[in-house]
Amino acid sequence: MTTEIMTKWDEYTNTSRKDMHTNVSIASTLESTVATTKKSDIGTRLFIHVGPVKTGSSSVQCNLQVNPFLKDSSYDFMGRMERPSICPQTNHRKTKHKFWDMQEFVYRYVLRGWLKQDQFQGYVTRFKAYLQSNADNAINTIISAEEFCGLRQLDPPNSDNDDRMQLLANLLNSIPQSITFQVFHRYHFDWALSRYKSGETNNHQSLNKDPMRSILDREDIFIKGDTGMADDCSPVSMWRFLQDKLIPLLDKGSVESFNFHGDNLVTRYICNLPEAQAACEKSRTSLHMETARPTNTDILHSDRIAKGAWTKVMYTNTSAARYQRKKIGEIIVDHVRNNLNLLFTELPLECLPKDVLSESLALSIRIGREMLGDESDVESLHSKFSRKKSENKFCSVNVTAVLEDPGWKQFFRDLDVGV
Repeated sequence: MTTEIMTKWDEYTNTSRKDMHTNVSIASTLESTVATTKKSDIGTRLFIHVGPVKTGSSSVQCNLQVNPFLKDSSYDFMGRMERPSICPQTNHRKTKHKFWDMQEFVYRYVLRGWLKQDQFQGYVTRFKAYLQSNADNAINTIISAEEFCGLRQLDPPNSDNDDRMQLLANLLNSIPQSITFQVFHRYHFDWALSRYKSGETNNHQSLNKDPMRSILDREDIFIKGDTGMADDCSPVSMWRFLQDKLIPLLDKGSVESFNFHGDNLVTRYICNLPEAQAACEKSRTSLHMETARPTNTDILHSDRIAKGAWTKVMYTNTSAARYQRKKIGEIIVDHVRNNLNLLFTELPLECLPKDVLSESLALSIRIGREMLGDESDVESLHSKFSRKKSENKFCSVNVTAVLEDPGWKQFFRDLDVGV
């Protein structure tokens, strides 16, 4: 009964993601067949930032698409185009540049096999021509899309995905730039916390139903991922996949890691690009880089309480409550802060046991050394881990204990959520 109610709550309240529309018209009338692009010795590079999810990708995309200084170091941000609703104080309409929708490129052309279908060769031709033009003008190109994590669906090849990995490799081998895949490294415990908190915004049922250990005590989701889709892609799983599966298929390909941790992520990313001194200095002094998709942990805690109350049929108007998930969460946040004068971490908590935390810390150290080598800062890792532990970041609100409190029972009986 409980599982069925949980499922219905998510069905009633889940908001489907709107399709993103490409800025590059597939239907435009261009030549559908051209000679294969020849290799050149210009020495330009194509950087493919693959994220993965919860490593600052939206912040990188939002800021790169409005950064006017990339051209000063002969860099061009080709896409992914991020939605205005995601980007804080930024909007891709501020620039006249036509970004390529790399989400569409990965999901449709690569994963669905459109790269080899005749009716879509106009798009493929334009993709090559764009990169050829940048190479001819000695411009390096940046692509960013967490959706590249979906490539893991193509391994091993089967009757459904046939030769799609090789088709992507053939496309990349046909362009003049050398290819560098970029994977952002984030400590396991920090990445897992962020993945857990993303359950509030993305309505991941498993994360909403279970306590935080549903991620932290499952090493497989960090090492291998679950399904190969972007939302289940961890830094090290993508790092290993690229090294072992895709890079060997490329004529001029490599994979590099970048440390998520540190001040001003996007500026550090720009400053880490080769021969980008001008863009680095101007971005550092003249551009305010903002964080996209900041997570409000209070909303997550309140959502779990609201969902638990709905499951236990504690609302006077249960039928109306199922449509008011966001509103109820906001009312609970206000109640805790202003009526109870408490922090959510001062409510009854259930925290991860020591053995799980120890495993997560050890995994963070091991993976950090693998991905960052000598740049892995174990002392800084320990410091951040200790700080999060002291702030009860590894704890969730004990929903059962909260809902057994007489005061909370009365709160939900009196709650007016409308119709």
